[in-house]
Amino acid sequence: MNKQEYLIKKGRIADPTNGTLWIVKSTRLSVNLYEVPVWEISSGYGETTWYDLDGNITRKTTCKKYKIDQFPYEINVYDDTKIGEDHGYGSGVGDLWSWSYIVTPDKDIAQKIYEEEKLRVQTKYLIF
Repeated sequence: MNKQEYLIKKGRIADPTNGTLWIVKSTRLSVNLYEVPVWEISSGYGETTWYDLDGNITRKTTCKKYKIDQFPYEINVYDDTKIGEDHGYGSGVGDLWSWSYIVTPDKDIAQKIYEEEKLRVQTKYLIF
């Protein structure tokens, strides 16, 4: 066992065979696109079903859980859309702010989401 295999086994570095995830981080002030290594991939929480207001099934899918070494640490990426999302809200001194992390293993999807989100933030908050 070489040093890299040892560090992967001990959980100190990511296994390169797991690939990478592309993350679009969006806040009121900026939109960023970056790539992070995947530490572990496991099956998600089974099958997920969405219903409309009348109780009809609108979407049914499964997901994979990806673990990375930075926030959002664990995220479920749905198999049908290849996208996972994590949204959060907080308050500062009299101000409410929010953030979103949109995660995908596909660089092309990430680039498209990044461009759309950047335009949305520029239009809504009149920045950049």
